[in-house]
This record gives sequence, structure tokens and C-alpha cells, in this order.
Amino acid sequence: MIKAEINKKIGDVDFSFEIQEEKEFDALEKASLFGCMPDECGLCKSKDVKLTSHRAQEYTFVDVVCNECGARAQLGSYKKGGYYWKEWEEKYEKEDSPI
Repeated sequence: MIKAEINKKIGDVDFSFEIQEEKEFDALEKASLFGCMPDECGLCKSKDVKLTSHRAQEYTFVDVVCNECGARAQLGSYKKGGYYWKEWEEKYEKEDSPI
């Protein structure tokens, strides 16, 4: 069993992630995912970000959201397994519908 512990500060919260995997490569893959988790907004460069999650139907979404400009980086998943951080995107602004 391979163990790895990753300590990461996201905004003003300190996180500690512990990974346990049978294979070294699997442990390194997951450790790199947590290690490269965004800790600064990719658009406005603010360090005022937070880790959030929500569910919609049968899916769970995990995001790092900027408290300054509202941008987010979402955790994506590959169809054949594994995860990655998507590029930062601007805050979604719903347009007013015409009357």
C-alpha cells in the first residue's frame, strides 16, 4: 500500500488529503490532482478562492470558485477514469429575457 498526504491551502482553509493506493502510479496520479488544485483565480489572480461542491441529478460537481470575480475552475473526469482541473471560466450571468 502506497500512502501520500497532501496539505493544501485554498483561500483561508487548510486541507489535508490522504491518499492510499496499491499501485505507485495511481497514488502519484491522485497526489498530483490534489497538489495542482487551483489556489489562485486563473482570471483575476485573487487568492480569495474557496473549494465548493454541489449535486445535480446523479452527478457531483467540485469547483474552486473565486470570491472576487466569481470565476470557477471545475474538476472534470475522463470517461475511462481519472480526473483533471478544467480551465478557469468567467462567472455565468443569466441574461434577462425579453418581455
